[in-house]
Amino acid sequence: MAIFFNDTGQVISSLRNSTLSFENNPLHVQESIAKGFISEEGLNVSPPAIQKIAGAQPVTGLTKLGIGAPTKRFQPSVGLKDFVPDPEFFPTANKISTQGSGYHLTRNITIATFSGSNHAPVDFDQVEEPMVVAKNLYLQACILSAASSRKEFQGYRILVEEGLYNYADVETRIEGDLADLSSKGRAIAYNVVTHEGGFYSKSKVFQLAQYLLHYPFYDKLILDWHTYTGALGVRLFVVTPDISNGTEGVVFKRETETRFNNKVMSGSLCLLGTNIGGTSTTESI
Repeated sequence: MAIFFNDTGQVISSLRNSTLSFENNPLHVQESIAKGFISEEGLNVSPPAIQKIAGAQPVTGLTKLGIGAPTKRFQPSVGLKDFVPDPEFFPTANKISTQGSGYHLTRNITIATFSGSNHAPVDFDQVEEPMVVAKNLYLQACILSAASSRKEFQGYRILVEEGLYNYADVETRIEGDLADLSSKGRAIAYNVVTHEGGFYSKSKVFQLAQYLLHYPFYDKLILDWHTYTGALGVRLFVVTPDISNGTEGVVFKRETETRFNNKVMSGSLCLLGTNIGGTSTTESI
C-alpha cells in the first residue's frame, strides 16, 4: 500500500518509518519521486568516497588521588549514575500540563525546539505520551546544549532537522525503528548551519559527531548521508535510552553507524565526499 505525503520534507521524514522504505514500500517511494518530492538519486546505493573515519573511543580523564598526589587515568562508567537531572528543568506532570511545548528543558531550549523541526512539525499537545516524550527530550536538550556551547561551533547553529515523529493514521508502527524512537523523543536528527546565510556544513556535522563520541550519555550516533534532494546531504541522528521511568540503572550503549540513502554502510562514523576528475574532495556547502 502506498502512503503519500504533501511535500519533500514530509516524505524525507516518513523514511524514518521502516515500513515506508524502498525495500518495504517501493510504491510510496516511486510515487514520491514521480511527484517531484524527492530525487531519483535517493535510490542510489553506491555512496561517495569515504574521506575520514572516526571510530568510537573510550572517554578518559584525570582524577586526583589526594592532596599533592599524582593523577591516574579513569574511564567513566556507561551507567547513568553520573548523570543527575537538574530539578529546575527536569519535566514533571504539573509543569508539562501547564506549559506544554513552551516548557524549558534547559535555560535556552524548549520542547518546541524538537516538535517544530524543519521537515514535519508536530503538535506536542497531540502526542500520545507527553510525559514519556518530555523526559526523553530532556536528555536530548542536555546533549544539544552541551554541543552548542563548544567553541568549534562558534559562528554556526546546531538545529533540529528531524524532531518528533508523528504517525499518519494509516502508518504502521515498528517497535524500535527510528520513527518509533523519534515519536518517543529518543531519536532526534541534527544539522549544522552558518549563522550568516544559514548554509549547511557537512564537515561541521561530522565534527559534531566526533565531539559526541566523547559524550557519555547516548545509545547511538547515526551519520545519515543521503541524496534525497539530488545533492549530497547529511544529518546526525542521536539516539538515547528511555529515561521516562527514572535514571537509575539506565545503560548507554554508545554505538556508532553511518548510512547512505537508508542503507547501513559502516559501523563507524564516516565523512563522505565526491571524486572529481580522479581527485578525492570533500563536498560541503
